[in-house]
Amino acid sequence: GHAKPESIKGGDGVDMTKGTLMWESKDGKNNYLVRMDRFERFVKKLNELKVANFFQIDEVTDKPQRLFEYYYKSNDPKNAEIQYKKIVKSALTEDLKAKYKYITTGDRSALDEYNKKCDLNQLVKLEDYVKFRGSIEEDFINESLSDWINDFVKVKSYDREYDIEKWKHNVRRVALVASGYSKIDYLINKILLSFEKIDKALIAAYNLEIDNKDKFALIKKDVDDIFLLVNRFNKNVNNVISKSIKKINQTFYYYEKTGKMINLFVEAFGIISDDKFGLQKNNSTNNLDAILKKLSVLLNSIDENENRVFTKSNIETRIFSLYNRVVGYRHTSRGIAMLNLIIELTIKKMVAMKSKAAMKSKTSQAAQSA
Repeated sequence: GHAKPESIKGGDGVDMTKGTLMWESKDGKNNYLVRMDRFERFVKKLNELKVANFFQIDEVTDKPQRLFEYYYKSNDPKNAEIQYKKIVKSALTEDLKAKYKYITTGDRSALDEYNKKCDLNQLVKLEDYVKFRGSIEEDFINESLSDWINDFVKVKSYDREYDIEKWKHNVRRVALVASGYSKIDYLINKILLSFEKIDKALIAAYNLEIDNKDKFALIKKDVDDIFLLVNRFNKNVNNVISKSIKKINQTFYYYEKTGKMINLFVEAFGIISDDKFGLQKNNSTNNLDAILKKLSVLLNSIDENENRVFTKSNIETRIFSLYNRVVGYRHTSRGIAMLNLIIELTIKKMVAMKSKAAMKSKTSQAAQSA
């Protein structure tokens, strides 16, 4: 629709003069401001319903920059200046400064200088940092998950995106330890770091000229280690006393969810590493799809007893609602979402590795027969 926006039905066509992100319908009913508001209402509703997601915001993070860009493209100096003054100094790029100077004073000198740099390719380019190795499958498998995992693990469970008063910060730190939430967060982080080891082993195995079976054998030890780690925690969690305590402190649900995810991953590894995986007469691919579906269901499930343990009274619900808010349970929810993502990516990497090896084997057999 970008080439011929006038061919798009509805709204009297589409105006693309502000670019592909900030397009708007010619009747004015659908523009960037409308879509931004719609997105913010959407993520707010997700958070209210406690649906696991990676947004965890009530408004667009870099909202002032985006709105400045919109008003700049709309030739609206007044609103552009209002948004520009809301941008934190550390986020003021050369591009933003040049555009602000131009729209508020009419002086194009800084903007022309910036555009000249762009034309001369004197700016940082994506290819300076991202290496393209070959096929999409090869790039996907070789792309390390380490940075993603370590960036998440570095975040403390009591940290918040926005500053809060020091006493509230300290209360949350104490509550995390006293409640037992710090232990489930520790477990999730430890599992994520174990998946980092699996990912490194997978990348190393993929780049070795060895039999497919041997490649999965190199990964199996790290898979077994993660399975044993979760089993140790599960044994502790499921004894009568511990289970009762964790149901009261609201962490049992997360232990149970984590254990189920790891069990599904181990099951998926067994299916993919099997020699029969991918054969037409074998049902392994359907079994793997079922596992991925179960992972998705687990991710989006919510604890029906999140704000109560003993009764369904309003008083108990309010008490546990306050308790959950103090301990910052959403960090644990984000940990579960992160774990789910890493598991899915690892499964898909293993499938890609197996498919690549199978393709090489068929090519080799065809060459020999010829």
